Amino acid sequence: MTSTVSPALEQRIARVLSAGVGLRGDGESPASLKTDGVAGGTELIEPGGGAAGEGAEGGRGAEGVSTWIGLVAAWNARIDLTAARNEDELVDLMLADAVVLAAHLPQGKRVVDVGTGAGAPGLAVALLRQDLALTLVEPLQKRVSFLRNTIGALLQSGALKPGAGRAPFVERGRGEEVARRAPAFDVAISRATLAPGRWLDMGAALTAGAAAPEVWVLLAREEPPALTGWEVAEDLRYRWPLTGVERRAVRYLRRAPASTPGATSEG
Repeated sequence: MTSTVSPALEQRIARVLSAGVGLRGDGESPASLKTDGVAGGTELIEPGGGAAGEGAEGGRGAEGVSTWIGLVAAWNARIDLTAARNEDELVDLMLADAVVLAAHLPQGKRVVDVGTGAGAPGLAVALLRQDLALTLVEPLQKRVSFLRNTIGALLQSGALKPGAGRAPFVERGRGEEVARRAPAFDVAISRATLAPGRWLDMGAALTAGAAAPEVWVLLAREEPPALTGWEVAEDLRYRWPLTGVERRAVRYLRRAPASTPGATSEG
């Protein structure tokens, strides 16, 4: 199924993308996607084709975002991909969290998104940060079919040209099943698939084999969970630009083991 994105929907997409360009954590109260408490990060693709993040060219990723969200809207009319009630909710739900994540994920990593649904946040991250290798895990066949069809269309159009050696991979299944296979992921992300504490446990299992693993927990009103051996590295507070929903993205790193002082030899 093809789709034509209306000018109004295109404007909404451009507004969310523009809100995320240059996210650096300036300490302001987050009126849009500006985040509190962060320094550093990777520039995002500008919606009109300006500066791009590493591994992506100009407006290619933004073009892909428009194609993808247009397809979500078209498919959603017949197979109920998302619960969004209007275009503002649709664009914020699909894109806003991904814009924040894409500004802060490390370069060239293997990222898994569990319960990706219609592609949020994982497919949006893959479009905005084409240096990353994304695996999208989704249990429902109708959403898996949508994701595979959409990725095929994005590859064919040239909007998706991944720089990490492969296109986003879609796996039908649940996070628990993937974690049992001792996968090789560097970063784990998910939105509302599990309660925050359970997701942090699963994310730790999914990244257990990485040298420098990280797990992102996306929150609404909940407080960040705790997990022995892991610590909060970033705690980002922001609002979705179109609907004003308050959000929080918390980045966890595995704590380095305490070093044991060696015996001192005396000469």
